[in-house]
Amino acid sequence: MGSLRELKKYKRKWFAPGKASGWKKSDPASVRRAKVLKAHRGDLLSAARSKQSLANVNSGPAGDHETTVKAQSDANYFYKKYRAQQKRRRGR
Repeated sequence: MGSLRELKKYKRKWFAPGKASGWKKSDPASVRRAKVLKAHRGDLLSAARSKQSLANVNSGPAGDHETTVKAQSDANYFYKKYRAQQKRRRGR
């Protein structure tokens, strides 16, 4: 996958993650989340958005239900942690 044209073609057909995290639906939740957070260098919001994107791509009749559920669960976890982090920063 070298040229921009190949990348655009790839993006149209499949989910192309911006970061390779090693996320696998067969891993336990703690391992999946640790891998994603490490790949995103501790950025909770970025990690949440990436898993939300994966969940959205896999939803629908052609998608994989197990991947959708687990990716959505991980996204919700990261969003919740991010909101708690923001509250602590604002002093609430």
